[in-house]
Amino acid sequence: MKHTDLERLFKDRIEDESILCTDSHKSYIQFVQNLGIELQQIKRGKHKEGIYHIQHINAFHSKLKEWMYKFHGVATKYLANYMYWFK
Repeated sequence: MKHTDLERLFKDRIEDESILCTDSHKSYIQFVQNLGIELQQIKRGKHKEGIYHIQHINAFHSKLKEWMYKFHGVATKYLANYMYWFK
């Protein structure tokens, strides 16, 4: 994942005064610098840092993986359809 990928996906979806709470991936640093917003990164192996946490995202990811398991993998070209179905 590159900061350019993040910009393409999220550029117009994050308010100016927002605080982005993420895992420790380094691409978020350049991404927030380009947007001019605050970044709170959670250290590797942790789920919480003060009032900031990524537990909702981790729970969503876990539920998605569990749901996808029954399909024994899906073709990338159909991934969007599966995501809509999961939603």
